[in-house]
Amino acid sequence: MAKKKKQVTMLRTLLLVTAIFAVSALAMAGLLTYYAKVVGTVEVRQSVRLVDPQTKQELVCSDTNGNDCTLNVNVLGSIVAGDTTYFGPYEIRNYASVEAPIDFEVKVKEGDQEAEGVNARIVGANEEGCYENAQVPSSVPRKSNDEPGKVYFCVEVTSKLNALAGNYTVTVTVKPRQTSG
Repeated sequence: MAKKKKQVTMLRTLLLVTAIFAVSALAMAGLLTYYAKVVGTVEVRQSVRLVDPQTKQELVCSDTNGNDCTLNVNVLGSIVAGDTTYFGPYEIRNYASVEAPIDFEVKVKEGDQEAEGVNARIVGANEEGCYENAQVPSSVPRKSNDEPGKVYFCVEVTSKLNALAGNYTVTVTVKPRQTSG
């Protein structure tokens, strides 16, 4: 009977040592997996920027909704009913090493209401001026030799003859477009 008790005690000790070894091995494997990782952070900065013509500061187009990349063009006293007037040129820069597709959103408001009789659209331009029939930019070229890629655009504001006098604001938002990949 003492022999059997000794065997049971030895078996328990062996099982206990095996269990401790197994738990230790699992813990070590977990630590090795954790500590074997290279962990770091990366700051991603948006490459597309709209240059504010008054301040010359770059407005960072922070997402595909164009947040922080909106330009307000105040057309108060600048347009006569029935006429077409151009504002700009405005500059968009791209600091990425790849071409940046963009979209524009244009809204015309009088105060806080949608305007009637006054319309606005984006037209093509170069650094010197606006061109009604020039192609509207759909992307900004990639940077070259650490110089940002650049495109220009203008805002064409047209009013109908019966447009009411008022304080019209044209809001232009530049939206970087998501590409696949």
